[in-house]
Amino acid sequence: MTIRIISGITALAATMAMVSVSAAEKESSRDLSDKIVSASELKPAEGTWYGGLALFPCRYAEMPGPGHDVYGLRLGVIGARNRNVGGLDFGSVVNWADGSLDGLSLAGIATVCDSASFGIHFASCVNYAEQTVSGAELALVNCPFGMNGFQLGLVNAVREGRGVQIGVWNMAEDFSGFQLGLCNMAMSMRGVQLGLVDIITEGTVTACIVLNANF
Repeated sequence: MTIRIISGITALAATMAMVSVSAAEKESSRDLSDKIVSASELKPAEGTWYGGLALFPCRYAEMPGPGHDVYGLRLGVIGARNRNVGGLDFGSVVNWADGSLDGLSLAGIATVCDSASFGIHFASCVNYAEQTVSGAELALVNCPFGMNGFQLGLVNAVREGRGVQIGVWNMAEDFSGFQLGLCNMAMSMRGVQLGLVDIITEGTVTACIVLNANF
């Protein structure tokens, strides 16, 4: 009798386990399906090109269109705007990426990117990025959200920076590294400032002439 009871309990437990596993698999499959659908809705269903050409300062007058990624070479006779760009990017006016702008970018007036990027960005007027740029920026005004690397310009301004800033006016909320310019300003800094006016708001010494440092 006892053996029958134990056997019955064992069989019931095994059945419940199989039902639970089956239900978990169905739920996992449904969750994965939902995630795939959500991802497909977020990411445009456009392809990747390995060369691009833009002739006019109009977002849709270019090959490929703005929803495409371009990796390799992009030429903008006046301006170009795509999703993610990597490689060599040449534009007589503006080089624009709605995502990342990786590689070497040479623009007549400005470079603009909306995601974290890596490489060298050169423009006569402005380098702008909504996230962090790792590499080098050279322009009259360099103003990404964050910087890891090197900036050279009349004005260099970042929220968070790591590396070297060389300019007439260097500004940062949080910076680690070296600032060289006529006026260097940082709220929080771990490093050295060298210039006519050097300000570290949260430093041991708030303001100095010629040299200031905080570690």
